[in-house]
Amino acid sequence: MKQKLLALAIALSTSSVWAGGITTGLGLSDGNGAGFYAGASMGKQTGDVADTCDANEWDCYAWKLYGGYKFNQTFGVEGNYYHLLDEEVEAQGKTPSSSHKTTGYSVAATASMPVMEKAEVFGKLGMFSTETEVQSNSVTTTTDDKGALFGVGAGYKFTNNLGIRGEYEHFKGDNTSNGLLTGGVTFSTF
Repeated sequence: MKQKLLALAIALSTSSVWAGGITTGLGLSDGNGAGFYAGASMGKQTGDVADTCDANEWDCYAWKLYGGYKFNQTFGVEGNYYHLLDEEVEAQGKTPSSSHKTTGYSVAATASMPVMEKAEVFGKLGMFSTETEVQSNSVTTTTDDKGALFGVGAGYKFTNNLGIRGEYEHFKGDNTSNGLLTGGVTFSTF
């Protein structure tokens, strides 16, 4: 998993060399803060899931891939894919071994504000959907959850196309209330 994220980060950073001229030429960026962006982040969960992780002595590291479009310097839309949990429980005594996996998606409206020449703060509000799959003794149980998502964060651009960002997202669903604290790399066309 870490190797895949590292490969993605390298691919995104090397693509910044050619992206500036090509993206403007293709109409992917208008030069005024509008355009596409994508990235990958890793982090740790808080809330209900973190309590479950602590009780079971799981690591509960999560990762996500995201992409979006900024209509201007302030407003945009973003979609996310989350890999929130993937844990194996070994058999002990009469307890059967099991696996727990949670993945999800979200879509959100975003609003950002520059705070320095290369830095911005942002917020987002949207909806999420997750699926948790628990497998024990060849029996699979699936639980779905959906609800509201809000998040806050900050980003910094090293070049016109490559930057980093950190954020906190909160998921308030039918079955759970979780947080996700992540940091990662972002590639943008603006």
